[in-house]
Amino acid sequence: MTTTWKIAALRTALRATQALSTDAAAWLSDRVFCTPPSSRVPMSVRPLLASAERSWTVADGHRVAVWRWGSGPAVALVHGWGSRAARLAIFVEPLLAQGFSVVAFDAPAH
Repeated sequence: MTTTWKIAALRTALRATQALSTDAAAWLSDRVFCTPPSSRVPMSVRPLLASAERSWTVADGHRVAVWRWGSGPAVALVHGWGSRAARLAIFVEPLLAQGFSVVAFDAPAH
């Protein structure tokens, strides 16, 4: 399904929901707007993630995955909306080569 088709389908669903209940349409709109898009971790990045020290923490009541590589002063890799730590993998090796440790995490709902 292309993005254009998905948007058209969502608009149709929201219009139909609004005709039945404005409260339900508002709730649905909020859920769509506040839920980041899902994506799969590319196969090429999985070995790097597997080489990290993985742990979990809790942020705002949500369980958050944390990855750490190396030792030395820590550099935090922080992704943006709708992204994930794996998208910043390209920065890990160069930072390790400079003597840093690297910490990355998946923000809540990612």
